[in-house]
Amino acid sequence: VTHLLQLEAFVRLTYGTDIDARTYLQKFYNLIIHLPGDGKYDHERLSRRFINYLNQHLPLDKNALDFVDAAVRACGLSLREVEKITIYMSLAIAFTTSKTHTYFRPPPILAGLCILKVIEPQLFQKAKSGLLSMEEAIGAFQFSKWDEGNVRTWAFKWWQYALDKNLDLSNPEWRDFASNMGGHFRVDRQNFVRFVADSVIDRLQIPGS
Repeated sequence: VTHLLQLEAFVRLTYGTDIDARTYLQKFYNLIIHLPGDGKYDHERLSRRFINYLNQHLPLDKNALDFVDAAVRACGLSLREVEKITIYMSLAIAFTTSKTHTYFRPPPILAGLCILKVIEPQLFQKAKSGLLSMEEAIGAFQFSKWDEGNVRTWAFKWWQYALDKNLDLSNPEWRDFASNMGGHFRVDRQNFVRFVADSVIDRLQIPGS
């Protein structure tokens, strides 16, 4: 399996622009068979099918995968990047979950940080240091390109709750977020992203262990 256009570019780089790269490469193969691309429906997309396949073999969270799938479409992520992202997520889930302690990790935060670790490592480092801004998260995840719906709203609000320093916490809409976060471990919301990035994803530690 290969990308012929990239190979042709490599041949021209190696032997000069005058070479007929396609004819040269035909010495190494007899037939070309194109793999099927994206289908007509959402479930037929290559990225969605690949994510579903990985979900069968790795300990993953469906809601976190929905976040990844939306980001894949918005940011144009490759299947190789999707694989790395899901591996980071599965490790974090496997190592911070036990029979006696199920660690709370909101899917949008876990998935988003794993995405940053793969495609925007400098922003992931800022998240580990507690310096990531809401504007940087919005830019990295390309929320404006997501399909309208519950997944986009829910994901955006989790990141807004975690990063927006000017949030009006007296608004009833944030009550459930505060209750969920406070009910599982004692980390204030402005240190929450830093905690998940540093302790859960990078050090694979259960809180208090």
